[in-house]
Amino acid sequence: MSMDQSQREEFLPYTSLEERLQFVNECIGDIPAILYAAEFEDLELCQELVNTQGEDVNKRDEHDFDVYHCAALNKTCDLDLLDFFVSCGAVMQRKNFAGVDAVNFALERWNFKFASKLFDLYESEKSFFLHCICRNLDSLKFAFEQDPSVVKVKGSDDEFDTRILKEVARFKDLQTFEWIVGIASSFVGDLFKSKEWQVEIVREAARNEEHGEAIAAYVFSSFPRTLTDKDVTQVFTDVVLRGNLGVARLLVDNGTKGQLSLFQHCVAMNSLRAAKFVHQRHPEMVNTRTVIRAACHADVEMCEWLLGLPKDSNLCDQAPLFFQAVLSNKEHGAEIIRRFESKVRERVNEPFERFDPVGPLVPLYAAMKNENLAAAEALLEMGAHLNVKSQGVLNLLLYCLGINFLEGAKFVYLKDKSQLDGKLKETAMQIAKKHGNQEMKQWLNEVLPPTQH
Repeated sequence: MSMDQSQREEFLPYTSLEERLQFVNECIGDIPAILYAAEFEDLELCQELVNTQGEDVNKRDEHDFDVYHCAALNKTCDLDLLDFFVSCGAVMQRKNFAGVDAVNFALERWNFKFASKLFDLYESEKSFFLHCICRNLDSLKFAFEQDPSVVKVKGSDDEFDTRILKEVARFKDLQTFEWIVGIASSFVGDLFKSKEWQVEIVREAARNEEHGEAIAAYVFSSFPRTLTDKDVTQVFTDVVLRGNLGVARLLVDNGTKGQLSLFQHCVAMNSLRAAKFVHQRHPEMVNTRTVIRAACHADVEMCEWLLGLPKDSNLCDQAPLFFQAVLSNKEHGAEIIRRFESKVRERVNEPFERFDPVGPLVPLYAAMKNENLAAAEALLEMGAHLNVKSQGVLNLLLYCLGINFLEGAKFVYLKDKSQLDGKLKETAMQIAKKHGNQEMKQWLNEVLPPTQH
């Protein structure tokens, strides 16, 4: 502060205002007079300094303390000084060198009345408790004992500030979290059953390096389990990226026994780091479901790693299965096809045995069925034939029109205009009319000469 209590000049009760002013102006060195007066003197002296001598109420000392920090320490007239400095337009919500504003500073010094009154003047949507969340547990308990409304949203009658729970999970210890949960339960007891709340709390706990694991364990053990494997996986990938392995281990161990394992969910979400972490902790054989998830959703790096792991005994030749699933992967499929070129080339024109109830589809048709033009381009690079037939359809362009995939038809036409030659043009127009697709009709009218339709 500006001057500690031992440095203060003790005035006799009958010391005049002039004598006190003289001391403040002459003997306090580099300390701003208004700050010294706010901490040690009374309202009269501060008024004299400001109104008569022109002292600036917005001065700060070398440690960035302002008049509110100093007034919070005044033993006799702190609240009067607060009103006075507010009336003078003193700027509020400024922080000292330690990053602490006057509200938090006052609470640290057990001056709740001052802290509460000043906070009420802040333009803030936070509750008092949330604003002071970084204080120690004793200070927070003290504030709640003084006024239980400190946990309510500012300006509301009885709305508990649920943001407190997330902030406590992120910054505080288990003891504080348990205490605030006990308070919150009387306001929002049903909240703890919410899947969304559990996800948010565990996610925030993962950011708490020192106490996050204990808080997450408390959530898993104390509240009804509402998280699905998908929920756990979504949180898990965030946790792994943050490097909180304690919370990550809890999530792995608390994964539910659904249709997909946590490992398979990590694969499907294309989180290689998370998948490796889970597999190392709970190794499992790569089975058909895992391969399909990787092919449909993951990138090259994930697929390469996965296909190098031990395989389930029932998964013999996974290449055809993997290949056909890749064609549905719009984001990474083309890159995967190019990466596994040697395996793709030998199958690029062979129909898949089980792909469609109508009959086997060759890869290029399967790519169009999935509206995956990038994969189709990659297949052509690997030697796929544009003129190959599948499912009894005359050609690939008509197949695209038949499944109402106009962009696919345009793609094929740019590479092979002969697929609309002769009677094929009539078939194409009939398909467009059947779909009632005006855009398709317009395109056909544009690419076909008037005599052809």
